[in-house]
Amino acid sequence: MKKPLIAVLSVLAVAIAVISVFYYKKDDSRNGSNERAAASAADQVKKGTLDNSGKTPGAGAGMNGAGEYASIPEVNIDIGEKMKSNPHVATDNRGALYLDAYVLFGYNSTELSDMGKESVQGFLDEYIDVVFNGGRSEDDEIEKIRIEGHSDTDGSYEYNMKLSVERADTVLEYCLYLHPELENYMYAVGCSCDYPVTDPDGTVNNEASRRVCFVAEPAEPQQSATNGM
Repeated sequence: MKKPLIAVLSVLAVAIAVISVFYYKKDDSRNGSNERAAASAADQVKKGTLDNSGKTPGAGAGMNGAGEYASIPEVNIDIGEKMKSNPHVATDNRGALYLDAYVLFGYNSTELSDMGKESVQGFLDEYIDVVFNGGRSEDDEIEKIRIEGHSDTDGSYEYNMKLSVERADTVLEYCLYLHPELENYMYAVGCSCDYPVTDPDGTVNNEASRRVCFVAEPAEPQQSATNGM
């Protein structure tokens, strides 16, 4: 009887040891993920893309069109009409002109591709001419140009915010490299997935949602182009 009992106890001891190792590795992996997430957040706070509450300063908050950047000044409709033959640009649901992120950047990248640089330059020269030499009245005089980074709805909100902020900053830097005289006119913001592009049936178009928008802001407040998305 002793030998079978010893064999059973040996098997139980091995099983307990295996289970202990499994749970130790699982907990260690979870702790490692938490530490990496905390380090990432701390790094983003240091870079200025997140504040200490985990939110991005200056970002338009709220899905489905709510938030600071949901409405676009009406002057952008006129600018869009004058630029509708430009092959580099399209118009989103809010009436904002945008460049496709898949042309500007590689997957999950914040570095402008060669094609992206050509697209920005092909758009920007005409855009500046229309914005500042478009023959508008004093009421339509442009004070600022807002460059918005937008993502699709896949992935976490925080990651998409970081990506959209960095892409908007990259485009801003390249615009100022091409036209340094615009330094006091242009600024960049990240919007994460707050303002997705939707198809006519209301379905989110993730490919079109990955974009960088240019929004002209007049000196005097005016009616919005839309009431949101």
